[in-house]
Amino acid sequence: MRTVYLIILNCNNMSVIPELCHSLKEALKNNEYPVDIRFIDQGSTDGSYEFLEEFCSLFNNCVSCTVRRLKKNVGTTKGWNIALKDICNSHTNYVCLINSDMKVSKNFLKPMIDIMENNPKCGMVSNTLRDYTNINFVQNYGPDMSNPWHYRMGIMPVELFNNVKPFQAEWGHMGCTLFRSEVFEDIGLFDENFFIYSCDFDTQFRMKLAGYEIWFCPQSYAQHKTFVTCNELKKNPVIEELCKKDGEYLHWKWGDKVFEWFNYTLTHDVNKNLKAVYGEDFKINEIYS
Repeated sequence: MRTVYLIILNCNNMSVIPELCHSLKEALKNNEYPVDIRFIDQGSTDGSYEFLEEFCSLFNNCVSCTVRRLKKNVGTTKGWNIALKDICNSHTNYVCLINSDMKVSKNFLKPMIDIMENNPKCGMVSNTLRDYTNINFVQNYGPDMSNPWHYRMGIMPVELFNNVKPFQAEWGHMGCTLFRSEVFEDIGLFDENFFIYSCDFDTQFRMKLAGYEIWFCPQSYAQHKTFVTCNELKKNPVIEELCKKDGEYLHWKWGDKVFEWFNYTLTHDVNKNLKAVYGEDFKINEIYS
């Protein structure tokens, strides 16, 4: 049986990381797969590293739960790669990347693993992203059929998805996403020239070229605090500049056609959609305080 490695990056996320840890504790109570949790802390100074140390020392519903401390924020791609270099040597594991500003559902792993088991060419499965405070509002329900580079959003109660079949998608998100470890053996690790943004596009383009399929799983979901982590990071002007350069590098690497798709996706106004739920006076920092 494959081991499922959960990789979670943390950088001064004390406002959100306890909720994620609590949801993982609930989700893994009766889990039927061996799970190994790897936290990578990127120089946190807000007490979140110490919180994770205590959480890992007490958590016993998995094979292993550890936190590795880095001296500084080295970026998303490099942080993921630090964990992946220790995981991918066995060739037969599953790797689940989870953002720190999430809460996972109690049965988030099994539906995604089932897709992997039933579809040998599937290299990546992403799940439904729901709003952190309004579970019926979907931030990401797979690519839009009329434009596969555009996510579907809107009011979609959980029970509506009970009988919706998983489907092969044009691309997926990296918020709560399962990979075969073989993918990284075949295409290489994440391109560390990306700091945070655009690495999801880059990785999935390389997967497609290698013959892997990307699937979407309606039954698995995680709740996401929109923009919270990225907005906090961007308060650092150095990191903000690195984020801006991510799109420029994607353009240079893949050319104009791919960059047109990328820009079209960025025009999807998450703020506008959330206002449709919470009202025109909606402010993200007030909802997620």
